[in-house]
Amino acid sequence: PFNANALSRYVELVLVADKTEYEKHGHEVAKLYHRCKDIANIVNALYHPLNIFIALVGVEVWKDEDQVEISTDGDKTLTNFLNYRKVRLIRDHPNDNAQLLTGKQFDAGVVGKALKGPICTYQYSGGVNMDHSDTVG
Repeated sequence: PFNANALSRYVELVLVADKTEYEKHGHEVAKLYHRCKDIANIVNALYHPLNIFIALVGVEVWKDEDQVEISTDGDKTLTNFLNYRKVRLIRDHPNDNAQLLTGKQFDAGVVGKALKGPICTYQYSGGVNMDHSDTVG
């Protein structure tokens, strides 16, 4: 980035949209790519004051079927997604952090789940998020 300096840090982010999210956006991959780009830009703006830059390095859309079981239990879905990231996603799209966007609803009003603190770990740097709004920002 033009305003980076020697102390800047970077996070390579991959966003994954599940089949429900794909269907919710009219089976239009281009719409999902645009939405993911908007999300990454907003996250980048939030981290910019900390001299951290977010780089969207990949978007994966599950068009035919979900690659993991997506449960109404956010913790279970997080465990499944983190395992997928560790075994497959990191190989296909090397990243520092991956986030699953789902159109499914989690129990108890939960809109997202992640483990506390492990963005610097290979195994646990990821999260799951319920896409609960038509607007990004």
